[in-house]
Amino acid sequence: MKRYLLFTAALLILGSLVSCGQEKEATASQEVTEGSMKIELPTGEANDGNPIPLMWRPMFRWVANAEVDSLGSLFSQGMYFAIKDQGVNDPNIAYSRLKKFYQDNRPISFTYKHNGSSNSGLAQYAIGELATDKTNYRVTMVLQEGRIVTLDFELP
Repeated sequence: MKRYLLFTAALLILGSLVSCGQEKEATASQEVTEGSMKIELPTGEANDGNPIPLMWRPMFRWVANAEVDSLGSLFSQGMYFAIKDQGVNDPNIAYSRLKKFYQDNRPISFTYKHNGSSNSGLAQYAIGELATDKTNYRVTMVLQEGRIVTLDFELP
């Protein structure tokens, strides 16, 4: 219940409620700049049989392959990051905790569940399940302006 309330609060901070039944895919690319590094997030639809929308593929590949540096490059200031109810709002602490998480939990597979957007369209979210050598985690990611504002690893 606490996880749900924290996640709901994070979405309310974004200024909109998430409608889980409303699926929406972006139609243009999003460019994110981190220092001198430019990251192009592909968007739109692909007819390759992969159910994961294009814009989410890099991020969920990074989650599935424990690519902490790549994920960390999209962390926003004041983001909400949590693993099993242990949440922080500092991207530097989030990076350290994510690195430690992957040292302790070797990823085995990732399953995409669904995605959508807030009613206002300002935030997009996606949910998947990460299987590790110890247990499975429901991974929820919320993006706003191409940056990760919520990354939550919770027990299903």
